[in-house]
Amino acid sequence: MLGGEGLIGFLAARARRPAPAAGAAMDGAPVPPPVSPLRAEAGEPTVNDTFRLTTRRAEGDLALAALAGDLDLTTAPALRAEALDLIGRGHRHLVLDLEAVSFCDSSGFNALVAIWRCAQEAGGTLGLAAVSGRLARLLNITGLDTLLPAYPTADAALAAHHRGGEAGPSRAAGS
Repeated sequence: MLGGEGLIGFLAARARRPAPAAGAAMDGAPVPPPVSPLRAEAGEPTVNDTFRLTTRRAEGDLALAALAGDLDLTTAPALRAEALDLIGRGHRHLVLDLEAVSFCDSSGFNALVAIWRCAQEAGGTLGLAAVSGRLARLLNITGLDTLLPAYPTADAALAAHHRGGEAGPSRAAGS
């Protein structure tokens, strides 16, 4: 516990600690460098230790990108930057294949919402494929499943796009 000092004493003691050296955390452990997206050609992955984005298709106004790994505070900026780059290059309709995403926290969720907003502003759409049960539930609870259609597979999402988006979101994607 905090002993006789209480919370104020604890916070004051923490504030008096010297700042960690560059590249080290408060406990002295190394801190990974900030994530910065790597510009890759279609099919080339954007990689860091816990996240991979591979553009599998980028034709006309449609792009399909496969994500793999953890989508969290450290990797969400790379996803957002890469997706906005695809939109900026004219691929205003995006399908994100989430089949190999092992974890998604609120930062990853917020990145998906930001990408959807940018796609909307460009007159495009964002579809999600192979959404995990946990993320599908979060989309449902927040009501965003009505804005971010989820399809059981990337092929189903692409087929819906080619039909003009007439297929609605699939609740079968992990729920």
